[in-house]
Amino acid sequence: MFCDALCSVVRWTGGTLALPSRSLQWGGALLALTLAVGCGEPLPGETPLAPGAVRLTIGPLELQPGQEVTKCVTAHLPTTTPIDVVKLQDTQKLSHHIIFYRELADVPDEPLHSCPPLDLGRNTRVPLFIGEKPTEEFAMPPGVSFHFEAGQAYTIEGHFLNASTQPVSGSAELVLTPAIPGSATIPADLLFLSATTPLLTKSYDGIKPGLPPAISGVPTETTTDPTFYSLSDSLASSKFFALTSHQHQLGTGFVITKSTSAQDPGTPLYQNSDWEHPPLLRFPDEAPLTFGFNEGFRWICTYKNTTSRYVTFGQSATTNEMCILWAYYYPGQGFVQLYL
Repeated sequence: MFCDALCSVVRWTGGTLALPSRSLQWGGALLALTLAVGCGEPLPGETPLAPGAVRLTIGPLELQPGQEVTKCVTAHLPTTTPIDVVKLQDTQKLSHHIIFYRELADVPDEPLHSCPPLDLGRNTRVPLFIGEKPTEEFAMPPGVSFHFEAGQAYTIEGHFLNASTQPVSGSAELVLTPAIPGSATIPADLLFLSATTPLLTKSYDGIKPGLPPAISGVPTETTTDPTFYSLSDSLASSKFFALTSHQHQLGTGFVITKSTSAQDPGTPLYQNSDWEHPPLLRFPDEAPLTFGFNEGFRWICTYKNTTSRYVTFGQSATTNEMCILWAYYYPGQGFVQLYL
């Protein structure tokens, strides 16, 4: 009977168990924490989890027509021993993206609340994963993981957008799958590169800064100047295993190459034309992306401005634009964030 009552939040078959004292219903927004190691059948609509896996959710939250919001949830993993996460699976509904942070210090639980978008600059936490697709499975290379201490604090940030004409419910879910206990792993980390401010404050038509507007109803196409980042000495020996891009709704193309300068077209790595759900390029486990002396990432963004105004950098997926890439690498040396 105790297990039946507990299964609505935590399911278990043995080993250590963290009681769900932090799993509550706040103002209609549910933060669900599930430590899944068995104990009855999954809840309706839930996929059964692998032994030891953890399910985290943000939402649901009601979104009015045209509403765009960023919401966060801060809580603690329902674990009593350290875990090394080797796979993340995310499912999103009406989310432009979600960001999963590992808090570096213990912080209080905070239910669903408004928060700054793309809030990567804090030195009190580390972004580990950014999801941009309705469903995605993010598996680490063998022997690579994200490490979490027992009951570690985390934050999920969700950028939600309802582009429809009816009220709808938005939500997101993350499932963390740990390595087999006792497995030796090395840490992974994230490299985040943005040249958005200089690229989208440039005057491309010599009149005003930003992407020029449509002329007489004809969209104006703009290609940014190439941006180049030469890997720092600390990252020169890193192995990159995944790569992706980020734009907003006027974005029509994103090209990334391995290059030696902004003038060098380089070797193609990644090309995308889907701003809404950009693919995550996963390099083969046996052939991760590496760089030689003076090599690095070079990227170009293209846009088609269908509006009657100049569009510049900003956080809104409907009124602003971005030109950002990020890549996952190992062995981890910490989150690297550069605005070029």
